[in-house]
Amino acid sequence: MIKALVFHPRIVQALSLEELMNLREILEKYDLELFFVAESESKYIAELGKLQRIKIPLKDFVNIDKANNKKRGAKEWLRYISDTYDIRPNEIIYLGQSKLDWRTAVNSGAFYFHANFVRNKDYESFGLKSFSLFIRLVKIFWEMKDGLWGFSHKSGNIKLRFLLSSQVEVPVDGNKVSKLADILKEDYDKNHTIGEMPARNVLMFFTLVQLWLSGDITPASYFTFYPGHSIGGGNKFLETYFSGATRAAFKGYFWKNLLYRFKNTIRKHKARLEEKRNLVSFEKEFNTLCVKKETLRKRKDLNKKNVVIVDDFSTTGISLEAGRAILQLAGFKNIVLCAIGKYGGGRYNKYEIKPEIKTKIDPFSCKDRVSISSEDYSKGKLWFDEDIEAEKKFLEILRLLCK
Repeated sequence: MIKALVFHPRIVQALSLEELMNLREILEKYDLELFFVAESESKYIAELGKLQRIKIPLKDFVNIDKANNKKRGAKEWLRYISDTYDIRPNEIIYLGQSKLDWRTAVNSGAFYFHANFVRNKDYESFGLKSFSLFIRLVKIFWEMKDGLWGFSHKSGNIKLRFLLSSQVEVPVDGNKVSKLADILKEDYDKNHTIGEMPARNVLMFFTLVQLWLSGDITPASYFTFYPGHSIGGGNKFLETYFSGATRAAFKGYFWKNLLYRFKNTIRKHKARLEEKRNLVSFEKEFNTLCVKKETLRKRKDLNKKNVVIVDDFSTTGISLEAGRAILQLAGFKNIVLCAIGKYGGGRYNKYEIKPEIKTKIDPFSCKDRVSISSEDYSKGKLWFDEDIEAEKKFLEILRLLCK
């Protein structure tokens, strides 16, 4: 849940009286703390006076001394807030106006927005054209609490996050609705919008936001998508969005080929339509995947890294589980399996390759790797309830964006 807003002082310099009153209102209504971050208070006497005149309480001014004399951009700047006030990075929204602000935020794990209304950005970040839009987003983030997942489950270091049921009707184009399953189809009309923004982008943005609110994303997390059915195949719209968005908000590293398809498989949807379900299985998925070794060149301590696998849909988890199994063999331990849509309710199958087989498999081999059969792994069933109230609340937020 959001607990603090962090500004560079120049943000306040650019705000009108009405905007300052709106800031004071949300600080009071949502019990949020306000912090300034800059090298020295002495340069920003006017901005501090502006807050005092409107009676906006400033919790603290984080200067270079409080950041242990570290340069701007270092994680120590926001660590001071975390250590002193017991506010976690995923409870902080940072509104800045320079690349140094962006670095300070993303190196700490806070969610960053760039104030385009103060200074046009010359780097990759989520830019906001007005302070009123920022206020609107703060309200939405707060309403989402610790994440509004339609389906969610945790098992050890593995987390499952699914945004919505695939058949949920999503508000689009003001007063219309469209099924989630249709929005994520390749041939979906890109002109459909939620709040003047492309519908797909809005859904992917809030998927990222909720991963962050849930504490599933740490600084320098790895992101990848589950690959397509053909050799080297991917998901174009997931790649296009997440490759930039993950870095813009919290310096995540998007690796297109972290999971790589080195043999063709049949499309799962096509197999179901043609009643060829026997062609879809955990071992068939697993036996066609590898981890591109060059992707991880010079990357150490994978067991300490968070990795998020994103897919558009999941049904029983065959694909996501195959990806998880390969990444675990490569050394990753903290894995988040995430899909925007979920078919089949809270049904999910968990697969575990037998220990004696694991030792024979090189996850980085994309050619003559040892294949597994149905005898080489165990299958267990997970059931978790759909959170209807979370889905309702999230859809209500989308409806408000459409107005």
